[in-house]
Amino acid sequence: MNCQKCGSELKQGAIFCENCGNKILEVQDYNESAENISERLIKEEALRHQESERLKQEEERKKAKTKNAIIFGIIGAVALVAIILVITVVVNNNRNNKSFEYQYTAAKDYYKNGLTEKAYDSIEKALRIDPESEQALLLLSNICTKMNDEEGAIDALLSCISYHPNSFEAYTAIIKLYTNRGDFEAIKALADNVNDDTIILLFRDYLPELPEFGKDEGTYDDEFQLEIFTDNNSVIYYTIDGSDPKTSGLLYSEPIDIPVGTITVRAIATNEYGIYSDEVKAKYTVELKVPDKPIVSLPSGTYSELMQVSIFVPEGCKAYYTWDGSTPNASSILYEGPFDILEGNNILSVIIINDKNISSDVARFNYIYYPTTEDDE
Repeated sequence: MNCQKCGSELKQGAIFCENCGNKILEVQDYNESAENISERLIKEEALRHQESERLKQEEERKKAKTKNAIIFGIIGAVALVAIILVITVVVNNNRNNKSFEYQYTAAKDYYKNGLTEKAYDSIEKALRIDPESEQALLLLSNICTKMNDEEGAIDALLSCISYHPNSFEAYTAIIKLYTNRGDFEAIKALADNVNDDTIILLFRDYLPELPEFGKDEGTYDDEFQLEIFTDNNSVIYYTIDGSDPKTSGLLYSEPIDIPVGTITVRAIATNEYGIYSDEVKAKYTVELKVPDKPIVSLPSGTYSELMQVSIFVPEGCKAYYTWDGSTPNASSILYEGPFDILEGNNILSVIIINDKNISSDVARFNYIYYPTTEDDE
Protein backbone atom coordinates (compact mmCIF):
# COMPACT_ATOMS: atom_id res chain seq x y z
CA MET A 1 0.00 0.00 0.00
CA ASN A 2 1.31 3.44 -0.95
CA CYS A 3 0.86 6.92 0.61
CA GLN A 4 -1.87 8.91 -1.10
CA LYS A 5 0.25 12.10 -0.77
CA CYS A 6 3.86 11.21 -1.65
CA GLY A 7 3.44 7.68 -3.06
CA SER A 8 5.91 6.09 -0.70
CA GLU A 9 5.30 2.47 0.26
CA LEU A 10 3.68 2.17 3.64
CA LYS A 11 4.46 -0.40 6.30
CA GLN A 12 1.74 -2.81 7.43
CA GLY A 13 -0.39 -1.18 10.10
CA ALA A 14 1.23 2.30 9.74
CA ILE A 15 -0.98 5.24 10.61
CA PHE A 16 1.32 7.94 9.24
CA CYS A 17 3.67 8.00 6.29
CA GLU A 18 7.23 7.77 7.54
CA ASN A 19 8.40 9.91 4.60
CA CYS A 20 6.01 12.87 4.66
CA GLY A 21 4.05 12.29 7.87
CA ASN A 22 0.66 12.18 6.02
CA LYS A 23 -2.19 10.43 7.87
CA ILE A 24 -3.25 7.17 6.21
CA LEU A 25 -6.98 7.24 5.65
CA GLU A 26 -7.41 3.65 4.47
CA VAL A 27 -9.46 1.52 6.77
CA GLN A 28 -7.86 -1.87 6.89
CA ASP A 29 -10.56 -3.71 8.71
CA TYR A 30 -14.12 -2.63 7.99
CA ASN A 31 -15.42 -5.22 10.37
CA GLU A 32 -13.70 -3.70 13.46
CA SER A 33 -15.87 -3.38 16.50
CA ALA A 34 -16.66 0.01 17.90
CA GLU A 35 -14.52 -0.76 20.95
CA ASN A 36 -11.54 -1.63 18.79
CA ILE A 37 -12.05 1.43 16.74
CA SER A 38 -12.12 3.58 19.85
CA GLU A 39 -8.89 2.02 21.18
CA ARG A 40 -7.24 2.42 17.88
CA LEU A 41 -8.18 6.07 17.70
CA ILE A 42 -6.91 6.66 21.21
CA LYS A 43 -3.61 5.00 20.33
CA GLU A 44 -3.39 7.02 17.17
CA GLU A 45 -4.01 10.20 19.13
CA ALA A 46 -1.35 9.21 21.68
CA LEU A 47 1.11 8.50 18.92
CA ARG A 48 0.36 11.80 17.32
CA HIS A 49 0.88 13.55 20.65
CA GLN A 50 4.16 11.70 21.22
CA GLU A 51 5.35 12.63 17.75
CA SER A 52 4.37 16.22 18.29
CA GLU A 53 6.24 16.28 21.61
CA ARG A 54 9.23 14.66 19.99
CA LEU A 55 9.29 17.25 17.23
CA LYS A 56 8.81 20.02 19.75
CA GLN A 57 11.66 18.74 21.92
CA GLU A 58 13.82 18.35 18.86
CA GLU A 59 13.12 21.94 17.92
CA GLU A 60 13.87 23.11 21.44
CA ARG A 61 17.14 21.15 21.45
CA LYS A 62 18.11 22.81 18.18
CA LYS A 63 17.29 26.23 19.57
CA ALA A 64 19.17 25.52 22.80
CA LYS A 65 22.16 24.26 20.86
CA THR A 66 22.14 27.36 18.72
CA LYS A 67 21.73 29.59 21.80
CA ASN A 68 24.57 27.81 23.60
CA ALA A 69 26.75 28.16 20.55
CA ILE A 70 26.04 31.90 20.48
CA ILE A 71 26.69 32.23 24.23
CA PHE A 72 29.93 30.26 24.01
CA GLY A 73 30.93 32.35 21.03
CA ILE A 74 30.26 35.55 22.94
CA ILE A 75 32.11 34.23 25.99
CA GLY A 76 35.01 33.21 23.79
CA ALA A 77 35.08 36.60 22.10
CA VAL A 78 34.93 38.39 25.45
CA ALA A 79 37.67 36.16 26.81
CA LEU A 80 39.80 36.86 23.75
CA VAL A 81 39.28 40.60 24.12
CA ALA A 82 40.13 40.33 27.83
CA ILE A 83 43.30 38.42 27.05
CA ILE A 84 44.25 41.01 24.46
CA LEU A 85 43.57 43.79 26.97
CA VAL A 86 45.64 42.06 29.65
CA ILE A 87 48.51 41.55 27.22
CA THR A 88 48.22 45.19 26.13
CA VAL A 89 48.26 46.39 29.74
CA VAL A 90 51.24 44.19 30.58
CA VAL A 91 53.12 45.39 27.51
CA ASN A 92 52.28 49.02 28.27
CA ASN A 93 53.25 48.60 31.92
CA ASN A 94 56.56 47.07 30.91
CA ARG A 95 57.10 49.88 28.46
CA ASN A 96 56.16 52.51 31.07
CA ASN A 97 58.36 50.89 33.70
CA LYS A 98 61.27 51.31 31.30
CA SER A 99 60.39 54.93 30.37
CA PHE A 100 62.15 57.61 32.41
CA GLU A 101 59.96 60.35 30.99
CA TYR A 102 56.76 58.49 31.88
CA GLN A 103 57.83 57.81 35.48
CA TYR A 104 59.22 61.32 35.99
CA THR A 105 56.06 62.96 34.61
CA ALA A 106 53.90 60.70 36.77
CA ALA A 107 55.95 61.63 39.85
CA LYS A 108 55.52 65.35 39.09
CA ASP A 109 51.78 64.96 38.69
CA TYR A 110 51.44 62.91 41.88
CA TYR A 111 53.53 65.43 43.80
CA LYS A 112 51.51 68.36 42.45
CA ASN A 113 48.29 66.69 43.61
CA GLY A 114 49.60 65.83 47.07
CA LEU A 115 50.01 62.09 46.43
CA THR A 116 53.51 61.98 47.88
CA GLU A 117 53.80 58.22 48.36
CA LYS A 118 52.87 57.54 44.76
CA ALA A 119 55.16 60.37 43.69
CA TYR A 120 57.98 58.74 45.66
CA ASP A 121 57.40 55.34 44.01
CA SER A 122 57.40 56.86 40.53
CA ILE A 123 60.52 58.98 41.06
CA GLU A 124 62.34 55.94 42.47
CA LYS A 125 61.50 54.05 39.27
CA ALA A 126 62.67 57.00 37.19
CA LEU A 127 66.00 57.12 39.05
CA ARG A 128 66.52 53.40 38.57
CA ILE A 129 66.42 54.16 34.84
CA ASP A 130 68.58 57.30 35.06
CA PRO A 131 70.26 57.67 38.48
CA GLU A 132 72.17 60.80 37.43
CA SER A 133 69.17 62.89 36.35
CA GLU A 134 69.41 66.34 37.91
CA GLN A 135 65.70 67.06 37.58
CA ALA A 136 64.72 63.70 39.10
CA LEU A 137 67.09 64.08 42.07
CA LEU A 138 65.79 67.59 42.76
CA LEU A 139 62.22 66.30 42.64
CA LEU A 140 63.12 63.41 44.95
CA SER A 141 64.49 65.94 47.45
CA ASN A 142 61.24 67.92 47.33
CA ILE A 143 59.18 64.76 47.81
CA CYS A 144 61.30 63.65 50.78
CA THR A 145 60.98 67.10 52.33
CA LYS A 146 57.20 66.89 51.93
CA MET A 147 57.30 63.49 53.65
CA ASN A 148 59.40 64.98 56.51
CA ASP A 149 62.33 62.79 55.46
CA GLU A 150 65.06 65.41 55.89
CA GLU A 151 67.93 62.92 55.60
CA GLY A 152 66.49 61.54 52.39
CA ALA A 153 66.17 65.04 50.97
CA ILE A 154 69.79 65.87 51.86
CA ASP A 155 71.06 62.58 50.43
CA ALA A 156 69.23 63.29 47.16
CA LEU A 157 70.78 66.76 46.93
CA LEU A 158 74.27 65.49 47.75
CA SER A 159 73.89 62.91 44.98
CA CYS A 160 72.75 65.64 42.63
CA ILE A 161 75.79 67.77 43.52
CA SER A 162 78.15 64.84 43.04
CA TYR A 163 76.82 64.33 39.50
CA HIS A 164 76.26 68.03 38.77
CA PRO A 165 78.80 70.11 40.76
CA ASN A 166 77.48 73.36 39.31
CA SER A 167 73.80 72.77 40.11
CA PHE A 168 72.66 76.12 41.47
CA GLU A 169 69.25 74.67 42.47
CA ALA A 170 70.79 71.79 44.43
CA TYR A 171 73.14 74.06 46.39
CA THR A 172 70.33 76.53 47.12
CA ALA A 173 68.08 73.77 48.45
CA ILE A 174 70.70 72.02 50.59
CA ILE A 175 71.91 75.29 52.16
CA LYS A 176 68.31 75.96 53.18
CA LEU A 177 67.99 72.49 54.73
CA TYR A 178 71.29 72.80 56.61
CA THR A 179 70.28 76.27 57.86
CA ASN A 180 66.94 74.98 59.13
CA ARG A 181 68.69 72.32 61.18
CA GLY A 182 71.47 74.70 62.31
CA ASP A 183 74.23 72.60 60.77
CA PHE A 184 76.55 75.42 59.73
CA GLU A 185 79.65 73.24 59.84
CA ALA A 186 78.06 71.17 57.07
CA ILE A 187 77.60 74.38 55.08
CA LYS A 188 81.31 75.18 55.59
CA ALA A 189 82.33 71.66 54.52
CA LEU A 190 80.12 71.96 51.46
CA ALA A 191 81.62 75.32 50.53
CA ASP A 192 85.17 73.94 50.78
CA ASN A 193 84.57 71.86 47.66
CA VAL A 194 82.99 74.61 45.54
CA ASN A 195 85.06 75.97 42.67
CA ASP A 196 82.37 77.85 40.76
CA ASP A 197 82.36 81.61 41.45
CA THR A 198 78.60 81.84 40.97
CA ILE A 199 77.89 78.98 43.38
CA ILE A 200 80.25 80.31 46.04
CA LEU A 201 78.15 83.48 46.22
CA LEU A 202 75.39 81.39 47.81
CA PHE A 203 77.64 80.94 50.86
CA ARG A 204 78.62 84.59 51.37
CA ASP A 205 76.14 85.11 54.22
CA TYR A 206 77.42 82.03 56.06
CA LEU A 207 81.20 82.09 55.66
CA PRO A 208 83.52 84.64 57.26
CA GLU A 209 86.05 86.29 55.04
CA LEU A 210 89.56 84.93 55.17
CA PRO A 211 91.65 87.13 57.52
CA GLU A 212 94.07 89.42 55.70
CA PHE A 213 97.35 90.70 57.12
CA GLY A 214 98.25 94.36 56.73
CA LYS A 215 101.83 93.50 55.73
CA ASP A 216 103.26 90.77 53.56
CA GLU A 217 105.40 88.24 55.32
CA GLY A 218 109.14 88.82 55.05
CA THR A 219 112.09 90.52 56.70
CA TYR A 220 111.85 94.05 58.05
CA ASP A 221 114.54 96.33 59.43
CA ASP A 222 112.39 97.82 62.13
CA GLU A 223 109.73 96.78 64.57
CA PHE A 224 106.16 97.44 63.48
CA GLN A 225 102.52 96.87 64.34
CA LEU A 226 100.60 94.34 62.28
CA GLU A 227 96.93 94.88 61.43
CA ILE A 228 94.59 92.00 60.53
CA PHE A 229 91.34 92.52 58.61
CA THR A 230 88.12 90.57 57.97
CA ASP A 231 84.44 91.36 57.34
CA ASN A 232 82.42 93.41 59.82
CA ASN A 233 80.33 90.42 60.97
CA SER A 234 83.29 88.29 62.04
CA VAL A 235 85.94 88.33 64.74
CA ILE A 236 89.58 87.27 64.52
CA TYR A 237 91.64 85.01 66.77
CA TYR A 238 95.42 84.87 66.45
CA THR A 239 98.57 83.41 67.96
CA ILE A 240 102.26 84.34 67.65
CA ASP A 241 103.68 81.34 69.51
CA GLY A 242 102.92 78.73 66.85
CA SER A 243 99.79 77.34 68.56
CA ASP A 244 96.42 76.74 66.91
CA PRO A 245 94.38 79.97 66.85
CA LYS A 246 91.09 78.02 66.88
CA THR A 247 91.84 76.49 70.28
CA SER A 248 94.42 78.85 71.79
CA GLY A 249 93.93 82.11 69.93
CA LEU A 250 93.76 85.60 71.38
CA LEU A 251 90.89 87.84 70.35
CA TYR A 252 92.19 90.45 67.94
CA SER A 253 91.21 93.95 69.03
CA GLU A 254 94.18 96.14 68.07
CA PRO A 255 97.34 95.92 65.94
CA ILE A 256 99.89 93.33 67.05
CA ASP A 257 103.44 94.41 68.00
CA ILE A 258 106.00 92.58 65.87
CA PRO A 259 109.28 92.69 67.81
CA VAL A 260 112.88 92.07 66.85
CA GLY A 261 113.40 88.46 65.89
CA THR A 262 111.29 85.96 63.94
CA ILE A 263 107.68 85.06 64.69
CA THR A 264 104.84 83.35 62.83
CA VAL A 265 101.40 84.88 63.09
CA ARG A 266 98.47 82.46 62.66
CA ALA A 267 94.90 83.77 62.40
CA ILE A 268 91.33 82.64 61.74
CA ALA A 269 87.97 84.41 61.59
CA THR A 270 84.63 83.21 62.92
CA ASN A 271 81.11 84.57 62.50
CA GLU A 272 77.77 84.55 64.29
CA TYR A 273 77.04 81.02 63.06
CA GLY A 274 80.20 79.69 64.68
CA ILE A 275 81.72 78.91 61.29
CA TYR A 276 85.49 79.30 61.13
CA SER A 277 87.39 80.49 58.11
CA ASP A 278 90.46 78.74 56.85
CA GLU A 279 93.63 79.63 58.71
CA VAL A 280 96.11 82.14 57.36
CA LYS A 281 99.65 82.57 58.59
CA ALA A 282 102.69 84.69 57.85
CA LYS A 283 106.28 84.64 59.02
CA TYR A 284 107.88 87.96 59.98
CA THR A 285 111.55 88.59 60.73
CA VAL A 286 112.67 91.90 62.19
CA GLU A 287 116.38 92.59 61.93
CA LEU A 288 117.10 96.11 63.10
CA LYS A 289 119.15 98.01 60.57
CA VAL A 290 122.67 98.86 61.59
CA PRO A 291 123.48 102.49 60.76
CA ASP A 292 125.95 103.01 57.99
CA LYS A 293 129.55 103.66 58.92
CA PRO A 294 130.01 107.35 59.68
CA ILE A 295 131.10 109.81 57.00
CA VAL A 296 133.04 112.95 57.90
CA SER A 297 133.88 116.07 55.94
CA LEU A 298 137.68 116.00 56.41
CA PRO A 299 139.66 113.04 55.16
CA SER A 300 142.66 111.68 57.04
CA GLY A 301 145.88 113.57 56.34
CA THR A 302 148.55 116.02 57.42
CA TYR A 303 147.49 119.57 57.89
CA SER A 304 149.40 122.74 58.70
CA GLU A 305 146.32 124.85 59.16
CA LEU A 306 143.58 124.39 61.69
CA MET A 307 140.72 122.48 60.12
CA GLN A 308 137.21 121.61 61.23
CA VAL A 309 135.45 118.29 60.99
CA SER A 310 131.74 117.78 60.28
CA ILE A 311 130.01 114.41 60.73
CA PHE A 312 127.01 113.46 58.55
CA VAL A 313 124.31 112.22 60.96
CA PRO A 314 121.26 110.33 59.51
CA GLU A 315 117.82 111.41 60.66
CA GLY A 316 116.83 109.87 63.97
CA CYS A 317 120.46 109.06 64.86
CA LYS A 318 123.24 110.57 66.94
CA ALA A 319 127.02 110.62 66.49
CA TYR A 320 129.62 110.12 69.19
CA TYR A 321 133.41 110.45 68.94
CA THR A 322 136.71 110.15 70.79
CA TRP A 323 140.23 111.44 70.15
CA ASP A 324 142.19 108.90 72.15
CA GLY A 325 141.81 105.95 69.80
CA SER A 326 139.19 104.21 71.94
CA THR A 327 135.89 102.98 70.56
CA PRO A 328 133.19 105.54 71.25
CA ASN A 329 129.81 104.75 72.81
CA ALA A 330 126.79 106.64 74.04
CA SER A 331 128.91 108.01 76.89
CA SER A 332 131.51 109.52 74.58
CA ILE A 333 131.49 113.05 73.18
CA LEU A 334 128.13 113.82 71.51
CA TYR A 335 128.47 115.44 68.15
CA GLU A 336 126.58 118.71 68.15
CA GLY A 337 128.28 120.52 65.29
CA PRO A 338 131.62 121.05 63.49
CA PHE A 339 134.69 120.89 65.71
CA ASP A 340 138.43 121.65 65.34
CA ILE A 341 140.99 118.95 64.85
CA LEU A 342 143.53 118.61 67.60
CA GLU A 343 147.13 119.60 67.25
CA GLY A 344 149.53 116.73 66.87
CA ASN A 345 149.08 113.18 65.53
CA ASN A 346 145.57 112.10 66.59
CA ILE A 347 142.98 109.46 65.78
CA LEU A 348 139.37 110.56 65.51
CA SER A 349 136.99 107.62 66.20
CA VAL A 350 133.30 108.08 65.29
CA ILE A 351 130.13 105.98 65.60
CA ILE A 352 126.46 106.52 64.75
CA ILE A 353 123.77 105.25 67.15
CA ASN A 354 120.16 105.10 65.93
CA ASP A 355 116.94 105.46 67.92
CA LYS A 356 116.95 101.68 68.58
CA ASN A 357 120.35 102.09 70.27
CA ILE A 358 121.98 100.19 67.44
CA SER A 359 125.54 101.30 66.82
CA SER A 360 127.33 101.52 63.51
CA ASP A 361 130.79 100.27 62.87
CA VAL A 362 133.56 102.60 64.03
CA ALA A 363 135.07 104.96 61.52
CA ARG A 364 138.63 106.17 62.30
CA PHE A 365 140.47 109.08 60.79
CA ASN A 366 144.12 110.03 61.33
CA TYR A 367 144.81 113.75 61.45
CA ILE A 368 148.36 115.09 61.75
CA TYR A 369 148.19 118.75 62.46
CA TYR A 370 151.15 121.02 63.21
CA PRO A 371 150.49 124.68 62.79
CA THR A 372 152.93 126.69 60.61
CA THR A 373 155.19 129.04 62.60
CA GLU A 374 157.23 132.08 61.61
CA ASP A 375 160.38 129.97 61.84
CA ASP A 376 158.90 127.48 59.35
CA GLU A 377 158.45 130.33 57.00
